[in-house]
Amino acid sequence: MVKKVVLLILVITCMGLIFFFSSQEAPDSRETSSAFIYNIVSFLDVRNTLSEVQIHGICDLLHKFVRTAAHFTIFGLLGFLLLLLFGEYGLSSKRRLIYTVIVAFLYACSDEIHQSFVPGRSAQISDIIVDTLGALCGGVVGNILLYLIKKLKGKSHGML
Repeated sequence: MVKKVVLLILVITCMGLIFFFSSQEAPDSRETSSAFIYNIVSFLDVRNTLSEVQIHGICDLLHKFVRTAAHFTIFGLLGFLLLLLFGEYGLSSKRRLIYTVIVAFLYACSDEIHQSFVPGRSAQISDIIVDTLGALCGGVVGNILLYLIKKLKGKSHGML
């Protein structure tokens, strides 16, 4: 029971984080992404060979990719957590994955609807697709890990 509650809290926290980022107005959202990319590019420029103009140019090139990767990653985490939560109810791996994708898809849709009310932001079907694929990937990884853990536990019991 404690495990279910902890996983539910983690799922809700992840959803809250998604909601928080979707609540940022366009300039704030762009600034968050840009600052993240700038710090990464600056960190990777260990010899300090890039000028500020070059760093900003690289940041502009990477911006769309990083934002898409962020969608995929956060929903991947959500998918992983949802799959673990559904696993606590004794569902088959197939059902866990189906429920995970359905819940993540519905949350992605609601997230885009919510975002359409935020100044400067809009709902994007492409984001729903990326979000759902991220959750699917997180769910698949979760199923693989659960399978491997189950196999390892079986082998360790057989050795005793």
